[in-house]
Amino acid sequence: MWAYLWAMNKAYLLDLASYNIWANYKAIEWLQQITDAQWEQVVTSSFNSVRQTALHIASAEKIGIDFWTKDPAPVFISGTFTGTKHDLIDIWEKASTGMKERIGTRHMTRNTIFVVIDFNLNFR
Repeated sequence: MWAYLWAMNKAYLLDLASYNIWANYKAIEWLQQITDAQWEQVVTSSFNSVRQTALHIASAEKIGIDFWTKDPAPVFISGTFTGTKHDLIDIWEKASTGMKERIGTRHMTRNTIFVVIDFNLNFR
């Protein structure tokens, strides 16, 4: 029974990670086409600009991976990031693919998956 649940949950998490990569790619593809003025333009939204919105999303992706990999110094980069649009996109892409890489490794055990699921449930 546990082996079945482990395989099912791992496959499900891999599917979610694949979807996440696809969705992030769509957003990143659009971001690569906008001008620097559009990137910084003040907008009425949850965040003050496209830059701030993208920074929030990339920060959440990155810190999620940091927690999952037990990084000793996880950082929510929203408060510290001063790089370019290209720098942020690089961080976002690495974090996005990092989830799938982590799930797909041989080191991913049944217990790790249940910890991830528990972590996600406790976040709601």
